[in-house]
Amino acid sequence: MLSQPQKIKMIKIDSILPNPYQIRRNFEQTELLELAQSIKEIGIIVPVLLRSNDYGYEIVCGQRRVRAAVLAGLAEVPAVVVKAKDYQCAELSMIENIHRKNLGYIEEGEGYYNLISYHRIKKDKLKNRLSVQAGRINEKIRLLRLSELVRYKLEEAGLDE
Repeated sequence: MLSQPQKIKMIKIDSILPNPYQIRRNFEQTELLELAQSIKEIGIIVPVLLRSNDYGYEIVCGQRRVRAAVLAGLAEVPAVVVKAKDYQCAELSMIENIHRKNLGYIEEGEGYYNLISYHRIKKDKLKNRLSVQAGRINEKIRLLRLSELVRYKLEEAGLDE
């Protein structure tokens, strides 16, 4: 799938852009501060995954770690740079986030929709690659039919988690 990873490099944070396919919009500030404190004390245990772009690097996986590293005052983060296509970045973002807590149903639905619609990944392939049931994919995508106001109210009330 991805190119063979190279060795771990220290990459300047100011040369790293967010993953444009990141499905998670809400990053819990308390959890980021806790991760930042851990990073100050121990460091980043798992390097972030990046790909090169015209402006430097783009996050493939590790958005929370990079945000927490910024809060911790780091100038650089350990990273592995890989060659990844757009659909691979979208898929890996989905994989990284889908089984974590606090991923909203709307965010999850948008991630599935993005992979199916824009990256042309078939639902059968998607369910196998992400280890989720087809019904879950369909349910989450159906939520996207709700009006923007209803979706906002669900997210605001925390009912979409």
